[in-house]
Amino acid sequence: YLLSSHPELEPIIWTLFQHTLQHEYELMRDRHLDQLMMSAMYAICKVKSVDLRFKTIVTSYKNMPNTSQETFKHVLITEGHYDSIIIFYNQVFMQRLKTNILQYASTRPPTLSPIPQIPRSPYKFPNSPLRVPGSNNVYISPMKSPRMSPSLMTPRTRMLVSIGESFGQSNRFQKINQMVNSSDRTFKRTLDMGPTPKPLKRLRFDVDGQDEADGSKPGEDST
Repeated sequence: YLLSSHPELEPIIWTLFQHTLQHEYELMRDRHLDQLMMSAMYAICKVKSVDLRFKTIVTSYKNMPNTSQETFKHVLITEGHYDSIIIFYNQVFMQRLKTNILQYASTRPPTLSPIPQIPRSPYKFPNSPLRVPGSNNVYISPMKSPRMSPSLMTPRTRMLVSIGESFGQSNRFQKINQMVNSSDRTFKRTLDMGPTPKPLKRLRFDVDGQDEADGSKPGEDST
């Protein structure tokens, strides 16, 4: 939604991002792709005179599911040295891509690359678990609250697993594999997981607990 009033910038940002991956691929070493995408977004907005500050980009990013503050607070600058993403942009990204970035301000900009069509993320709807492709037995969805009862979130006809929890018996993994590979619904109902029924668990990805830091530094929001 950051570019809702400037949709024409989206293919330009994508083209710069794609150029970075193809021709400046060394920038990917020990870095997160999101760091390159945020830098590309800021660079294009800057060269197109669109007022979008890095603080705004980072604030929006940290509110997205499955993100970490380390992505914008701990970015590789030089070997063994890390700093914020704005430092990375000024000292690394801009220095390597300045010539290419300035081309988008000219009257003859580079040919734009088409933006891939990506389905809307199911994680925006946490009450609707996502079915794992190729299986009718396994579903995943982000965990909204650690106190949420898994039994209220899924049918009891499915066995759900919490990553990091001990199963106690190694043969349970074999039974899980059998369940995933089986398309027979009756097998799921008769699957024996032990003499004592236990509460259903859920494959969970915690999307809460984001840090409040925005990762920017005063006076550094410039090229």
